[in-house]
Amino acid sequence: FIMNTAADGQPIALKGRVPVLITGTVNPGDFIISSDMPGVGIASGKYIAGAVIGKAIKAKTSDDVELHEIAVGVL
Repeated sequence: FIMNTAADGQPIALKGRVPVLITGTVNPGDFIISSDMPGVGIASGKYIAGAVIGKAIKAKTSDDVELHEIAVGVL
């Protein structure tokens, strides 16, 4: 659900299942943090305070940048 759709700005997700661009392989439960590519996340096996965007829900085996669903606000 996108609130205030008539207003200018970028939608953000505070909680739930959210599609995110991710590069590299991902295992379920991996923490997703920002990569060196703007707007793209990458998997991290360890928790990094203040850097975690969300958690991977399912595996991703390709090294390509792909849209992948993660859980946001539920760590």
